[in-house]
Amino acid sequence: RTYPVPIRITAFDRSGLIGDITHILSNDSINLLDAKVRVTKGLADINLEIEVRDIKELSRLLTRIENIPNVLEAQRNNPG
Repeated sequence: RTYPVPIRITAFDRSGLIGDITHILSNDSINLLDAKVRVTKGLADINLEIEVRDIKELSRLLTRIENIPNVLEAQRNNPG
């Protein structure tokens, strides 16, 4: 069983950034349900909805995303 989770990534925009993020999702067999990307003045605001099995998997994934060059922060996006 998997659970949909919204996450938000903030990064300095660069060529290949989205590819690096989706590569991690693919390697971890994590399903991407939705993606929205907005770049303003060189700063990328990336909102994804993914499916994870548990909080450990989510935590591991966020850590791996934060280790991508130019990524400033990756966190669960709690609506409201």
